[in-house]
Amino acid sequence: MRRGPVGRPRVKLLSGERWQAAVPRVLTALGLEGEPAGDLAELASQPHAAYVHVATELPGNAAVQIEGGKLKSAKLGKAAEPRLMPPFCQLVNNMLPIGDYPELLLEAAELTAFRAPSPTSPARALAWRASRPACAWSGWRRPATSG
Repeated sequence: MRRGPVGRPRVKLLSGERWQAAVPRVLTALGLEGEPAGDLAELASQPHAAYVHVATELPGNAAVQIEGGKLKSAKLGKAAEPRLMPPFCQLVNNMLPIGDYPELLLEAAELTAFRAPSPTSPARALAWRASRPACAWSGWRRPATSG
């Protein structure tokens, strides 16, 4: 088990007088009443209300059927494009810089050697590392010291 406040969430919990002093602020921040019975009753009724809603709508739903005790649903069709999508795409396109992207990719490939084959064996890995500049393989390396 991990140690510290992350592994043990109760480490930082308030208790005793400090908790009693903080209760009004916590309840106000969460929008709760001091007595949990009302909130619990509301929460407890939500699953039943959802079940009743689904059960009453199910017979009239042509996209859903019950066959052999299993729920089968029709495949969804393609959704219509949102009304704001074309202006959003235009806005994004206007923000992008004008440039020759294939040329940019080729230049990046030349500078970083990202198209170099990845090593698949230890011998190829060592040879590949030796052919690369020190910073290209594993980030910054300390310079070799003499003597």
